[in-house]
Amino acid sequence: MGPAAPDGERSTRPIADIDLAGVVEALGDNSGETGWWYDPTNGQVEMAVSDSYLMDASDEDDPYERGLVPIEPIGSRDAYRDMVEFSKSVADARASDLLLRALEGRGAFRRFRDTLHEFPDLRERWFDYSNAAREYRAIDWLLDERRVDPDDAEAARETRAAVMAAVLAEIGSPSVNAFDESQLSDRWSDIRDLIDDGGTATIVRDGRPWAAISRHPTAPQ
Repeated sequence: MGPAAPDGERSTRPIADIDLAGVVEALGDNSGETGWWYDPTNGQVEMAVSDSYLMDASDEDDPYERGLVPIEPIGSRDAYRDMVEFSKSVADARASDLLLRALEGRGAFRRFRDTLHEFPDLRERWFDYSNAAREYRAIDWLLDERRVDPDDAEAARETRAAVMAAVLAEIGSPSVNAFDESQLSDRWSDIRDLIDDGGTATIVRDGRPWAAISRHPTAPQ
């Protein structure tokens, strides 16, 4: 790995102007066959075959010489936890049991995907949940690398967290409480107590999750 760029050379940009999908893909690529790089000058992500990129590159193409930032994969542990959390949250006992069984032993990722094909509605909800979770981790990476403004990152993470909470509420998570928007004034004390206890209140509109309210990470306990 090349030398880290001095702090003074670090540049931030709005998350909306960053190839977030590219960061997501890079962090999840555990093949070992490709190298991934973030270009802080334009917010884009580049991919190349690792060995040939570094061994055959000229000085003009060398990613470190160009000031690119390497994106190292984060492994599969977080993605596995996403599957477990999702499966445990499914209210349908049979579906939950089959999904959890699929996660036992080797080949869990493939079996989980295969099992989801039996439940098309859950499959669509899983895509929503998984995409939000992976984007949340990609934003964490950008924040750790100081490539985004902390306030921008926090707002973006809250958006993804709300999506995840809403999905769990929709599939029947007992740990997430849902309130119809017409109940807000009458149930506000319950919502406030729930949030104070560290829970998430999911607001339902027209029978579907619409928004989620949770305590801000920096709020006093």
